[in-house]
Amino acid sequence: MKVRNFALSIAIAIAILFSVNAEAQEMQKNMSFIKPVISLTGKIIDKNSNTPLEVEMFILNSDGEKIGRASSNSVDGYFFLTGLEPGKSYTIKIENEKYEDLEYFVVLPVVDKYEEYEKDFALAPKSGIQLHSSK
Repeated sequence: MKVRNFALSIAIAIAILFSVNAEAQEMQKNMSFIKPVISLTGKIIDKNSNTPLEVEMFILNSDGEKIGRASSNSVDGYFFLTGLEPGKSYTIKIENEKYEDLEYFVVLPVVDKYEEYEKDFALAPKSGIQLHSSK
């Protein structure tokens, strides 16, 4: 009887171990769908006065399609772009009616975890436009 109970206990323990192992493998497989992203942050300023600017930013993929957008804020010019895929190339297009448009081409490195990079931009006023500080 004791041998039978012992054998049953061993069989149950083995079944539990296989079950836990199978669940762990399934979780690991599901985790492969979670991919790292890269974020780009920085400030946008007036090239001449160094004052912060509020601008529209567009993210274009390698085919030139707009896949995202963001804005910088007028208080400090700060922007935050996220969701960029490692190993991909993008064009960041910056627009404001009073400033020359700016395009920035970036090839992101291949990474296996979240990364954040900082890049500041200075925009030049369009020709013939007089900009005055409100200060």
